[in-house]
Amino acid sequence: MLFAPVEEKLGYKFKNASLVAEAFTHTAYDLSQGPSYNRLEFLGDSLFDLYVVKYMYSKFPKMTPGQMSWARSRLVNASTFGKLAVGLGLHKHILTSSANLQKAMASFAQEIEEVSIEEILRTCWKIDAPKAISDVFEAIFGAIYVDSSFDLEFTFQHIHRVMADIMEFVSPVMQGDPTSELVRWVASQGCEAQGSTIFRSSSSASSRSTTHDTVETTVHGRVISRVTATTSKLARPMAAEQALNILKDENHDYALSKICSCPRAKLKRKASESTIVE
Repeated sequence: MLFAPVEEKLGYKFKNASLVAEAFTHTAYDLSQGPSYNRLEFLGDSLFDLYVVKYMYSKFPKMTPGQMSWARSRLVNASTFGKLAVGLGLHKHILTSSANLQKAMASFAQEIEEVSIEEILRTCWKIDAPKAISDVFEAIFGAIYVDSSFDLEFTFQHIHRVMADIMEFVSPVMQGDPTSELVRWVASQGCEAQGSTIFRSSSSASSRSTTHDTVETTVHGRVISRVTATTSKLARPMAAEQALNILKDENHDYALSKICSCPRAKLKRKASESTIVE
């Protein structure tokens, strides 16, 4: 059977074979044989959200909604699911007529094998995972949920089998992405200028079929970094990381202490107010 290796890896035998076939059918395929995985992927995405939140809510009684939301974003994303999907060999069974997608999936599978789960959680924003792989990962568990007559706890047991190792790294305090870290750090240094940190994106075609996005990071009106990548989703955090390193470097002309006068202006205001009171 075509999907027997997948069932063996999942530890689940589908009663309805058409469900597993649907879970692997990309939109760029002959859909006359059956629907694509879109509906099952939507269902699976909701299941993973609930599984992760339930896990954190139970394990960390004092974890705030903000902390849970942030940790969930590190776990439920294309990079993390892409890694887990490749580990299960799901990418080998995706039904698609797109040669470009097949090439991208093969390349990703080869690269991601060298990356640890811990590293992915820390730098998932750096990884350009083909969305189809993570979609199928979610769809296959959506299919298990439907095939098991919508047995939620049973489905969670199967989700836990593949998520257990990665859930060990979950904590109330998880490293932020570069974009959030940049904004937080600039504010922590006493910068009070409204909209002092700005990201600007632009696109350019490098060939007939390839478009690249460029993101500039501007702080206090100065362009601190400029990064070009295949998508703005990749370029933005890379630009933020580069900008953060520059702003923290006291030897750089664009160190925050040299371009931001907010702390000095604040001290001046306080001194002035103190003089008026006296």
